[in-house]
Amino acid sequence: MLLKMAKYNLNAIYTIITINDEQNSSIYVIGVGQGSLGLAQPESYANENALTKSYQQWMKDLAMTMTNVTSMIDDDVTSIFELEKKIAEFSWTIAEQIARQKDNVRTTVSNLSNTINSSIDFSNYLRRVYQSVNVTLNDTERVIVGELEYLKNVSNVISQYSSRTLQNYFIWRFMMTLIDYMPKRFRTTKQQFTQTLDGSASEEKRTLTCSSNVNSLMGFALSRLYIRKYFDENARNESLIMIENIRNTFIEMINQSNWMDSVSKTKAMAKARAIVENVSYPDYVASDNVTKLEKDYADYKFNSSYILNGLKIAHLAAKDNYRLLRQSVDRQTWTFPPTKIEAAYNPSLNSICIGSTMGHEITHGFDIMGRQYDQNGNIVPWWANETIDAYNKQTECFIQQYSNYTVPSVNRQVFLFRCI
Repeated sequence: MLLKMAKYNLNAIYTIITINDEQNSSIYVIGVGQGSLGLAQPESYANENALTKSYQQWMKDLAMTMTNVTSMIDDDVTSIFELEKKIAEFSWTIAEQIARQKDNVRTTVSNLSNTINSSIDFSNYLRRVYQSVNVTLNDTERVIVGELEYLKNVSNVISQYSSRTLQNYFIWRFMMTLIDYMPKRFRTTKQQFTQTLDGSASEEKRTLTCSSNVNSLMGFALSRLYIRKYFDENARNESLIMIENIRNTFIEMINQSNWMDSVSKTKAMAKARAIVENVSYPDYVASDNVTKLEKDYADYKFNSSYILNGLKIAHLAAKDNYRLLRQSVDRQTWTFPPTKIEAAYNPSLNSICIGSTMGHEITHGFDIMGRQYDQNGNIVPWWANETIDAYNKQTECFIQQYSNYTVPSVNRQVFLFRCI
């Protein structure tokens, strides 16, 4: 079941992924870590509440659409939720993942099973995952293990559950991930949960869902059509000028700051100058030469079945990621297509993608996570301890003020660490 989930890029319980080496961002390595949760955040499982009840009801309603044998559904749903709740107990929160990044363990494929010390043969599991895309792993292949305690504890947890519960859990996670691709009778089972989660009273129009998927999955091809018909090249040039002006202003702010030591200032300014800016679109999208686009979408062959097309897309995404292991890192790579209105900072590549906010993204290179990476995208402690202490003192007033705000609609306090 784990191999089948990995085939479709569904990371329930464990995550297997090709990533930039955090100590040498010019190469790719294998990353192994905790998987995702159905309710996303571990703290959501701490107490029974409207969300957990709605989540379990969704499981029951979906199961009812799939079988006429209903006598065991309640017991099965209870077992599935208990399993996931137990997994959540050992899952690291986003804050813990950021703060404990230094706890990542570096090992090799041959030593992986010993490192995790589990009944699961992780070394063989990795080999089979990558062999599915014709990538043969050697014994000395580098592996970065995140959330090691989670992997050890959860491997022990799942050994205590029946094969029926484990299979049901994987089927549930598979179904919930692909629910939006399914016929309406399946999708309607999700509505009550969605309303509890975010207040959505009705399902999004199907035309919007489909167009959003086209944009998300074939965004670079779609961008070519948009650029040719609507885009003003002057806007791109003006954006590049704006970024350079903001960069220079930011560098001047660093230079004039009174809380950074001189060595950290010098390194910060060098990092700001080294940021690669991805603005508007990559050149190949607007080029008359469509070779790269044709190559990128060569395997995108679809039929009239929306769900089968969704499965194919998920499988292609997994294959593309696993194949990265034998490719070189390109710092010019775009994180997402130009048609997505978004901005992002990639710490390993020290690059920014611009959708609407420029200065905001530059500062991500120097926040609590970005400051762990140097100008080349490698994890290097380049801030002096005195500068880190000064930074923490500067941010404490923001944390104290904004963590006291409560959002009435959900009756929860703002978690500042996650919000900014």
